Amino acid sequence: MSDQRRNRKIQLKEVLADIKAEELKNFILNYAKNDKGFELALKSHFISRIQVDDQDTKYKRILGEIIKPKSSSNNKISQKGRKIFGVILIDFTYQMSDLLSKDNYTEAFYIIKNSLDKIAYAQTQFDLKDKTIEKARLTLLDGLQIILNYEIAPRFRQIVESDLLELVFKSYYLPQKRNIISLMNSEEVLTSKDKEKLIHSLLEKKDRMEDQVHLVSVLASLAHPFDNLIDIVQKEFKPLIISQALLRLIERGQLNIIEFILKSEFIDFHYNKEVLEILILDKKKKYKELTLLLPIIKKGDFSPMVIQQIVEGLSEDYLYMEIDKLTDWINQLATTHQCKLYAKGHAYGKLIEVLETQKDLEWLKAYDKFLIKNGKEVEVKQLYLNTVQSFMDTHIGKQARLFLDKFENRLKFIGEHNMLFEIKEVLLENYGHRKAFTIF
Repeated sequence: MSDQRRNRKIQLKEVLADIKAEELKNFILNYAKNDKGFELALKSHFISRIQVDDQDTKYKRILGEIIKPKSSSNNKISQKGRKIFGVILIDFTYQMSDLLSKDNYTEAFYIIKNSLDKIAYAQTQFDLKDKTIEKARLTLLDGLQIILNYEIAPRFRQIVESDLLELVFKSYYLPQKRNIISLMNSEEVLTSKDKEKLIHSLLEKKDRMEDQVHLVSVLASLAHPFDNLIDIVQKEFKPLIISQALLRLIERGQLNIIEFILKSEFIDFHYNKEVLEILILDKKKKYKELTLLLPIIKKGDFSPMVIQQIVEGLSEDYLYMEIDKLTDWINQLATTHQCKLYAKGHAYGKLIEVLETQKDLEWLKAYDKFLIKNGKEVEVKQLYLNTVQSFMDTHIGKQARLFLDKFENRLKFIGEHNMLFEIKEVLLENYGHRKAFTIF
């Protein structure tokens, strides 16, 4: 027998092939007594196949064994506990997918509801942050969306909607960027009374939510299309927070909410109205109207924040299509905005013109890789040469040496060694006699 065969690892399937079912069960029972994590993983893996009087509570019970109520003696989740929780939740997502593929929506819902409940409790009460658990949460929400979209039996739908409302009203349920409340709202599950109760419930929790802008975006979505509910939200937050929340809704394409607020005769909200109207036109691809409207936004007439929000919000598609018609408007803006807009609009020539007028190393560092990537290596080399020469013509000694070091380090950092060599050749001819250059 060869050494290779003699030292071969024994495969698990070889062992299992010769074990009787009863022996294996006894081993598992004895092993589980000494390893709580193994016991929980085993029970969780097969729990959907177990039939009990109340199918719903079996998931609640097993998850309760992992995440116990917070108390003075139980105020954190151990690393091992977090790992077990993550493993079981991922297993539950697989079981959920399998059940949904077999049209077993009832059992799938029990997994989803109880898992999301326990995740919310752990994340809020224990400040649990874990990528595996968050991945499971998002997958469970995908499953919930499938159930809400499906034509399930009216009686079961009533149970689903009632149970979800009970969950989101719990004190520890704080809506994240993707959440049950927004999902129910988008699937038109909520009545106007549900919406009003949820708004008041979330307002009671608002001091516990770090991202107030996100909270307002959830509240605004809930309040639409009721003037009185929008008014409740508006009175609770500063106009700046509301405006930022509405900008997020525009990014998500929920334009009907913003248009409703801006057009309502009963809602007095005008903060950053111009920004909202401009970005709505962009999102709707009404480019001609937008190009006619933009010239009213002038640097001296509007706050820097308003202009920045417009510059950040304008889409690449719009700028690419209309950039030639916007040159006069762009050129009256601050340099940072000019560069950003020309870059977003792929107007490389215009961007190079702005950088040439600045002759500033920091501006070049912001756009050199972008321009080189888009085939403007020759132009970037000329920009760097002109910038260095301009500085060398007006500075001597230590300042000149430090500037040359920064220039050299930058080109080395972006891998433009040939460009550096070619520029040095020109500089040597013009500045080789200077002490700063000899060190360089």
